[in-house]
Amino acid sequence: MAKDEKDERLCAWEKTTKPNPLLERWLPVVKLARMWEFDEVYKYAVKNMPYTQICKSPAEKVVIAFQYDIKPWLIPALDELAQREEPLGRMTSSFSAQSCC
Repeated sequence: MAKDEKDERLCAWEKTTKPNPLLERWLPVVKLARMWEFDEVYKYAVKNMPYTQICKSPAEKVVIAFQYDIKPWLIPALDELAQREEPLGRMTSSFSAQSCC
């Protein structure tokens, strides 16, 4: 089994069983580091939130990437959105930063 496939399965399982511990732990750090312009802390926090280990939909990741200026997430999230087979629905298009974090 490929690593990406393994990550996907684990992520699907975690979505149904528990919250996002990495996101819950590091997103507040990213937010405060950006607000207070602590660039090294920001980089460290982003490094500790690898895109593939965050169990959110691509649309939610795009919102988080824009809101918190997480550039390493933006291209992969937009790429996932572009490659998905099902169209974006009302639910996906109405995501706000508060609804995904």
